[in-house]
Amino acid sequence: MTSRGFEFQEIAIDANLEEHILRAIEQFKPTIFAFSMVQYISGLKMQSDFIKKLSANYPDLILIADGTQFLGTGTFNFEQSGLDVLVGSGYKWLLGGYGNGYIFLSDAVRNIIYQHKKNLSLPNVPFLNGRDYLSLTLEPGHLDSLNVGTLNQGLSYLNTIGLDVIEQKTMDLSTKARIALHEKGLLPDWMVERKEQSSIMSMPLKQDVVDRLNNEKILASPRGAGTRISFHFYNTVNDLNHLLEVLD
Repeated sequence: MTSRGFEFQEIAIDANLEEHILRAIEQFKPTIFAFSMVQYISGLKMQSDFIKKLSANYPDLILIADGTQFLGTGTFNFEQSGLDVLVGSGYKWLLGGYGNGYIFLSDAVRNIIYQHKKNLSLPNVPFLNGRDYLSLTLEPGHLDSLNVGTLNQGLSYLNTIGLDVIEQKTMDLSTKARIALHEKGLLPDWMVERKEQSSIMSMPLKQDVVDRLNNEKILASPRGAGTRISFHFYNTVNDLNHLLEVLD
């Protein structure tokens, strides 16, 4: 944002996150609030009711969310979410690999972005028939059919299992993990007490513990000041028990 010349304010993530957000909106009167549905370092999940509250109370505020760490973990309805834009990469829970992504736009945002292009002439070559200015702006040139096709295969596989099934399984396992890690003093109280949770957790581990995880072939990622672990539908209670044994 700095390199593009935008003025912006950042909000600290802590137990009073929602209060910080509301206070910042009232103080700075932003035109856009950009955030992650699930924050990639901490695993903190934005509460769905809070997003809808922002949308209702600040109708002129454009809500832009990063869904990279979110989509593919459960059922989701963009039109009912209160979001104006949801954008992200398909490499994570959507199992799409690298080189692809997605963007959802509300009707309101669709009508206001790239307004200067609305009156420009569109290409009249036959193979671009049906493309509008927005399509040509967001999808210029040639798309990589392999990468897009891989994302499509990931989506098909997830739908075969059922996103409701995936959500229930990952949340059951993540809840067990969160309780166990909290009992070990590895997660703060406020992160455990939030109503809606993700399957991502960040722990303050010493390097020798991280090395043990690596030696036991437990995938963990250094993110920020902590070490991040996460669960998807293919993980099991045995995986969790193995993690807890290594941490002991």
